[in-house]
Amino acid sequence: MDMEKDVYDLISHVGAEEIPEVLDHVLFCYKELFPQWSVSVLSVDKREDVIAQIDETIALLEKLKENPHLLKQGVIKG
Repeated sequence: MDMEKDVYDLISHVGAEEIPEVLDHVLFCYKELFPQWSVSVLSVDKREDVIAQIDETIALLEKLKENPHLLKQGVIKG
């Protein structure tokens, strides 16, 4: 589909400083189209202590498991 190629081409040519804005907008659009879903993005800085970052992610998931209401919009971000 030409539209898909155009979107991929546009994103491929976005600068590093614009990628967070593109990602935020994609997540916003996804939330608008599929409000029943909570979508999260996990990023790990491979230059830092990866195990510590994974431990922090696990702790966050355990917190969400204990308090699923925290998934509501705006309560947890980051």
